[in-house]
Amino acid sequence: MDWRYLSDALTPAEAVDLLEAARPGRDERIAHLREHGNPAYTTSPGWLGYSDEKLVRLAREAVADGYTQIKLKVGQNLDDDLRRMALARRTVGAGIRIAVDANQTWDVGVAIDWMTALAPYDPWWIEEPTSPDDVLGHAAIRRGLRPYGIGVATGEHAQNRIIFKQLLQAEAIDVVQLDACRVVEYVDHLHEHFVNPS
Repeated sequence: MDWRYLSDALTPAEAVDLLEAARPGRDERIAHLREHGNPAYTTSPGWLGYSDEKLVRLAREAVADGYTQIKLKVGQNLDDDLRRMALARRTVGAGIRIAVDANQTWDVGVAIDWMTALAPYDPWWIEEPTSPDDVLGHAAIRRGLRPYGIGVATGEHAQNRIIFKQLLQAEAIDVVQLDACRVVEYVDHLHEHFVNPS
């Protein structure tokens, strides 16, 4: 593994120690995953533009299919989002998590205000509330939403490990959504472009 730019946050020896400390119980964890799978959520009920009836129907179906979390897209119209969150919460009940995804729509202050308005419906996290490159903005949003118990998730559009290092160092996120394919593709593109130019 290329360890450049990371050792100020985690040294190779510390990484080995973490992996070794996690070794006990590994076989049991693997067996549990093989038997029970890994919990997942679905966005199927939550796309913008769905009618209220479709949102309710798909949310019910998701719960019936065993999902314990659904995700709604938000960020275009606060009144619509308030109505949709209320519908989703009434439909799935208090025992099902509802995450929301703004797809990089807001500035920092808007993100905090918008999510504060949605807080009565107990959103589990807000995904991509602002630019994926704004580490300090994510940290400010996380601090602003902490009193409401709303987490911050991001990472699917982060193009390298340094962004993740900084997100974690700044305590800017609760959920790391690493898209390994995107990071690898970006690194491969740079390698082809700069190391093996045509």
